Amino acid sequence: MNLRGAHSGLITSTGVILGSQNACLRAAFFREYAEEVDGFKLQPDLRASITFGLGHTIEDVFESRLKASCINYTKEKLIVDPITDKVNFCGHMDFVNEDEGYPYELKSISSTNTAEKVLIYSKPKLENLMQLSCYMVAMSADKAKLCYGNMVYHKWVGVEEEVWDHAKSLKHPSVICQKDRLSKALTIRIEPTFKIFEISIDSEGIVSYDNHRTSITVEDIVRYREEAAKYLETKTFPTLRPEPIEGDFPVCYSCKWKNECKAWDEGVFNNEEDLLSSAKSRLVSLNGQNLKTLVL
Repeated sequence: MNLRGAHSGLITSTGVILGSQNACLRAAFFREYAEEVDGFKLQPDLRASITFGLGHTIEDVFESRLKASCINYTKEKLIVDPITDKVNFCGHMDFVNEDEGYPYELKSISSTNTAEKVLIYSKPKLENLMQLSCYMVAMSADKAKLCYGNMVYHKWVGVEEEVWDHAKSLKHPSVICQKDRLSKALTIRIEPTFKIFEISIDSEGIVSYDNHRTSITVEDIVRYREEAAKYLETKTFPTLRPEPIEGDFPVCYSCKWKNECKAWDEGVFNNEEDLLSSAKSRLVSLNGQNLKTLVL
């Protein structure tokens, strides 16, 4: 059995789960026992297909830079780290610098909000940091690079002076600050570029980006892995839900498993097998809907 690396989270010492929607222990349970069985493959919808395509484009551009720099690297390197005798942490690292021994995690930006946060305020998304940190723990790596490929062309007119001054001080070639010639409003324009953060884990097990400490610790990552493995091994449906991070929507907001979870909490199912039978049936229906969205 595998705990998928792309869907990682952490559990604090007080028992709170933090992470994106995919970090939910219930989602990990459904993926193992409903989605990834009997050769079934869930087809992405049109939005997901476009997002994946953009991500591959960013990878191609990034790889061309690695080749030009004569860096010895491995692409899509398989990472397998045993959690228990039956459950592995498993996933593919986007790139690994074999000369230096550290991984690269790539993320594409297609949201203006994310572009503003990453490029102007120089802050990576916490869920991306969590994911890369989990890979670092699995690889026993204390350094890594989180790389964002921005594909957003956007202009903010009338931004606050503090924001404008901060962006201007970065002197980033793809973050252009100028005053509107007529209205004199403060304007920021963002163009396609890469933004790379240096990620590290110190001797105390605390994760940092560009020397800024975060709330992510190795201890919390390991606690999450062990808790997830326990439910997968025993095929027991979890009870805890993740807390939303960074003001995101509630984790159940767009989850494809929310109907099954609600029914379970209301006592509709007698046991896990009934729950999984319902989930598998609905996945087949969802697969048909997603395929239709790809036929234009």
